[in-house]
Amino acid sequence: MALVAATARGADPATAPKENVFATQPLGIRVSIKMIGPYTQAADLQIICLFKHKSTGDTYQGAAKATDEHLGGMLSALRNRGEYVGELGETFLFTPPVGSIPARQFMVIGLGEEKDLSLDSLRLEQLLSAYDTEKRLQAQGLAPAFDLEDVVIEAGPSYFDSAVKQVGEGIEFSATQLSSRNSTPYYLTPNK
Repeated sequence: MALVAATARGADPATAPKENVFATQPLGIRVSIKMIGPYTQAADLQIICLFKHKSTGDTYQGAAKATDEHLGGMLSALRNRGEYVGELGETFLFTPPVGSIPARQFMVIGLGEEKDLSLDSLRLEQLLSAYDTEKRLQAQGLAPAFDLEDVVIEAGPSYFDSAVKQVGEGIEFSATQLSSRNSTPYYLTPNK
């Protein structure tokens, strides 16, 4: 299973979106930053984050606005009805309408209040840490097997260089953290 499958491999570099692929592949995952909108990226799972809904109405800009338009206003409808507010960690998963966007599944994660946004709520190493735990559970027969192959983090032109820097630092940090994790099995067979 690919979290977000890159589609630009083998594409003409003159027409392919700008992309930075990290040489380090934590846990065997190809990680990249790509200057592309979430409504154009083919993926098994597309994830976007939204700030908490404002009672006065949300102002979508750039990729968020285009994604909502490609989804026929679905995100706006859910938020305006109060059915998805965007509290920190509030999450929902859906299958995009046929012909709307190329992702097979779409997940929206709430970031909470825009004024409260911090690096802690956007850290890549939590994804890597969770996947490392998942792989350990799989190895012990405690979870169904699957593999993440690619993670593409989408960033607009204004954020691309900063995202490359921050994600690179996050990969280095998480590699250090993961190498020091306890390797004792989670489940020990009880003596009978």
